[in-house]
Amino acid sequence: MANDGSPHGVANIKPPWEATITARQEDLRAVIEAQFPDIGPITAWELIGSGWDNDVWRVNERWVFRFPRRRLAIQLLECERVILPRIATSLPLPISSPRFFGEASEQFPHIFNGYDYLEGNGACVANPSGAKRAEHASVLSEFLTALHGIEGDPEVIAKAPRMTGRDDIQRRARWTIGELEKSRADGSIDARDPREPTPSQVEALCDGLESASEEERCWIHGDLYVRHILVNEQHDISAIIDWGDVAWGDRAYDLGIVFAYLPRDACNAFTREQRLEYGSMLWRRALLTSLRHGLALLSYGADIGDTDLVREAARIRERFALEMRDFDL
Repeated sequence: MANDGSPHGVANIKPPWEATITARQEDLRAVIEAQFPDIGPITAWELIGSGWDNDVWRVNERWVFRFPRRRLAIQLLECERVILPRIATSLPLPISSPRFFGEASEQFPHIFNGYDYLEGNGACVANPSGAKRAEHASVLSEFLTALHGIEGDPEVIAKAPRMTGRDDIQRRARWTIGELEKSRADGSIDARDPREPTPSQVEALCDGLESASEEERCWIHGDLYVRHILVNEQHDISAIIDWGDVAWGDRAYDLGIVFAYLPRDACNAFTREQRLEYGSMLWRRALLTSLRHGLALLSYGADIGDTDLVREAARIRERFALEMRDFDL
């Protein structure tokens, strides 16, 4: 979900989540059976998700296959292949690391990846209580400490996206301000509601904001939000999925989860452990990341009729406005 191009306000521009790659179900099944005969004949076949980048099929109840919906997703699947098998064993939670590497063929002319099926429901749908989300603070902190602490192999880093360009954070700031102005103008956000963020707050947060330095870079998930956290029946975190935006970059893009998902009164230990000092450049970048996610979720959720995403988007915006009211510039 990391696309920063806003389709709004421009005539005849399709939303970035609209599929540009399509295929018949029977062709997808055929290509899996042809390339991975050890899986056996497909007797159970279910579409379990369609995101911005991929359609996700559960196969024989044991495997998951992701087929790209957009050409951008092809590069993301390639990055998963290179990076995830090298970092998965160092993490304290299961992740969706590819096991099957599908190649382009007559049935489907692009690569695709296959994974173990990871048990659990998306936290967006499960909607854990505030108390349960508070319990998740230590789990997420432990996970991110492990992820961000993995040593970078220079050969792998050279093949990975590098989300730390000098203009990157200001580009994201401009997108966020533009999307916020659009949402306030079209009524998606009530501009009169004091619990809603304002463009001037974003401008204040981003005034003088600096991108991460070379020394600050590390392995990041890159798109860590409520949809990519799986929870079990007890609403404990069971896995972290959808690693298409894995990159060698700014850990603020992952730390935005503290504002997007955790209750405010549960954040003290998390912020101490992550060295997320109030008002610091890292703190400000993480807060910006959370709002950017929230605005993208609002547009996406409203367009596809996903009330869970719209609910989470409102939670994020309210948290941003609260943090900014307390932020002493």
